[in-house]
Amino acid sequence: AWEALSILSFLLTGTILWLVLRPAGRDLGLGWGTMQRIGRAIVLAGGALLLALLISSALLDSSLLLANLHSVLVVPLFEEAIFRGWGWSRLERSLSERLAGFLTYLVVTGLFALWHLGYGDVVYLRGLGSQTADPPLRVILFYKVLAGGAVGMLAGFARWRTGKLYWPFLLHGFWNMFGR
Repeated sequence: AWEALSILSFLLTGTILWLVLRPAGRDLGLGWGTMQRIGRAIVLAGGALLLALLISSALLDSSLLLANLHSVLVVPLFEEAIFRGWGWSRLERSLSERLAGFLTYLVVTGLFALWHLGYGDVVYLRGLGSQTADPPLRVILFYKVLAGGAVGMLAGFARWRTGKLYWPFLLHGFWNMFGR
């Protein structure tokens, strides 16, 4: 139920943001036609592999379907569209050409890391578990920011070097697939 509710909340929030912001494809780092053929082939192969992993994990344990759908597809799509899509493009356009690339990378990565403090999973999970067995909240939050910063650095580097959102989405999806 938690995963289904979270998927619905991400889809609802994403739909509202889409309707309010009305981003163009260039605002999200899309532009399939401007990619080289080899790049498109690699993205398609990576997407097919990610989808195959998602399906195979559900076939092995059907209870993982919603959890993996949430963490491997919905969350990366939402977060990457917000941070390395719309946010990246807006910030990059507001900076001078000399500073735009690296500074955008640093700011977006930092914001992405901090974003991971906001998920309610820590509060929810701490409420279910024994307070004495859990590490202190500050330790959990530190590791959440560290993990968010790590995936943010990888995905941000991919966005910075390619100018496209496809690569960060795939990296994020694979990270979440194996990082759960």
